[in-house]
Amino acid sequence: MKTFFYTYDKLNPDNLLNEYGNVSDIVFIDIETTGLSPLSSSIYLICAGYYDNNEYKIIQWFAETPMEEPLVLKAFFDFLESYRTLIHFNGDRFDIPFIEKRAEKHSIKSTLSSLNSVDIYKKIKPFKSVLGLQDLRQKTIELFLGIDRNDLYSGGELIPVYKKYTMKNDDNLLKLLLLHNEEDVLNMHKIIPMLHFSKLDMVEPIFKKYEINTYKTFDNEAKKELIITCTHKNTLPTSFKSNNNGIYVYFSNDGTLTIRLPIEEMELKLFYPDTNNYYYLPDEDTCIHKLVASAVDSSHREKAKKANCYTRHNGEFIPCKCSDVKHIFKRDYKSKDYYILLNELPNMSSDELNMICKAFL
Repeated sequence: MKTFFYTYDKLNPDNLLNEYGNVSDIVFIDIETTGLSPLSSSIYLICAGYYDNNEYKIIQWFAETPMEEPLVLKAFFDFLESYRTLIHFNGDRFDIPFIEKRAEKHSIKSTLSSLNSVDIYKKIKPFKSVLGLQDLRQKTIELFLGIDRNDLYSGGELIPVYKKYTMKNDDNLLKLLLLHNEEDVLNMHKIIPMLHFSKLDMVEPIFKKYEINTYKTFDNEAKKELIITCTHKNTLPTSFKSNNNGIYVYFSNDGTLTIRLPIEEMELKLFYPDTNNYYYLPDEDTCIHKLVASAVDSSHREKAKKANCYTRHNGEFIPCKCSDVKHIFKRDYKSKDYYILLNELPNMSSDELNMICKAFL
């Protein structure tokens, strides 16, 4: 077994790590294996990254042959005795169960279950579509953040490289194996700021202004959109934009938030929750309050139900993700798509406008 050490100065831990305990108790881990199944494959390389004063350090345990796997595992578990929290990328699904299975095969006691586990992959997954990520591979996230790599290979592509190394003991092959694993753990430190996206629900946008923009589509069709500008006091690792069904959100780290909403002219329904106070008129497909229902013949009215207790309205509407705003319009009762009348915006309070903007995050 060979052991390798690396030191990187001026790599300060993100403040967010304090939520997982003292940074001196945190260790980043990653493994390289000869296959995907722990029943038929082995671990040939384990890497750990940790903070030591103002430095980020990495240690690697490398099995020169599969026979040295037990030595690698024992050295790794001995090292973990000083730590309380594991941080990894998709380790809950791959690295941790793989290590435990291989330790069990060699009758080595695993201590992983006694440590806190933080899976970066799981925490970022809910924001994949919002951030416009094509996939959730670590290299994709690094590219999103503008992190460069020297390593050009995937773990799978390095399996035959390791097998070739065990036969030739070529230092050039060893460098390829070590580099990939080292950069995985080094860049885990660098992508930790991505976890700030899990706090998007804590962003409090402050409405500033809105304007109506007219444009033409590729088909030369005239369209209108509402552009809302807000400010915010939150810091994220990078600016990002999202486009979902024509709703465009741009979150900038310069303290601005821009939301562009399509304006649609159509007929929608305004539903009333207090059905006991309304009658439905089938002939007119609308409801009226019971105080005026006496003027309508009883054969042309019926007690309103949730599904038909509405009035119909024509106008220009914009989508709204918040159902707590006064006068929410829908296509039908069960619809989850909410709208508000464009001409009601000037009458809304700052709190209502802030709430509408926040819902789009």
